[in-house]
Amino acid sequence: MQFFFRNISVDNLTGALSFAKKHSSPSMVSLSVSGTEISDDFLQLWLSQCGKGLKEIYLEDCKQLTEKATDAILNNCPVISSLFVGRSAVSKSESISKILKGVGGQILDLSLNKVSMKDLEEVVKVCGPNLISLEIPHSDAINEDDLNRAIRQCTKLKTLNIIFCPQISSTAVEDLQKTKKNLEVVTSISPSDFAVDLSKLEVKQGFYQVQMTFRIGEEIVPHSYITPLLGEVPGLSIKDENFLYEGNPSDASSFLMSLGFEVNVGDDWEENLEEESEEEDEEDEGDEEGEAEVEGESEKMPESPEAKRQKL
Repeated sequence: MQFFFRNISVDNLTGALSFAKKHSSPSMVSLSVSGTEISDDFLQLWLSQCGKGLKEIYLEDCKQLTEKATDAILNNCPVISSLFVGRSAVSKSESISKILKGVGGQILDLSLNKVSMKDLEEVVKVCGPNLISLEIPHSDAINEDDLNRAIRQCTKLKTLNIIFCPQISSTAVEDLQKTKKNLEVVTSISPSDFAVDLSKLEVKQGFYQVQMTFRIGEEIVPHSYITPLLGEVPGLSIKDENFLYEGNPSDASSFLMSLGFEVNVGDDWEENLEEESEEEDEEDEGDEEGEAEVEGESEKMPESPEAKRQKL
């Protein structure tokens, strides 16, 4: 059984415990709360109800969590094998070390963020022989030699995500794939990977200047990664890692959504544009089976790493 949550809002621990009991099951193997405001205490309560058989947990972009979440996982999830914790406190060096000491040998799928060379060496030393997928995006400190040494220890590795790792060249990736022919190296990105925040700056002769800020989670993405996805757009310029568009705000929003970006608008946006964005979201939600309609309800879970492996 899998549970996938998009929004979680519980005012107190009594409510959290009630929610955890309602959305738990002895047969539960996968839990995703990525991008939610879940707290350490809430996670502890929830995992105490469902963690015994849990194999996969998704905590990416959970900004309210601290290193205490690591203890919640270790104390309640004895058979955990897939951890997706990028852009959360569980991805910090101290937490990584604690997880590796606790359950490292059984980890098959690991998703981190901004890892240091020391972190990577520790990961592959403990998990390397069993790792099937590894995600280490935004790891500026990792160079090609470091990566090659690390990957040699991961004999079962099938997928490696190294997007936004500036020291890893395309040539190095090609050489790596020649050495490990069954390895899929993820370096490319698509609009669906990003959210873009739109805000109006000023009016010019009936047109607006729209600021576009692209990000993954809370992290602003350099324009060099976005420009190839946008192509040539009349009226578009770049200033301080932000894109500026001079024209109709609706055109900007519609264009970005047509490419697949997740578009968010500011409080100063036109009412008709907000309605247009809401209608677009409603249409998308109506097409997704099992999607939540109220806060805290579960959605259909994306195919898990374990399910993908069973198809092989």
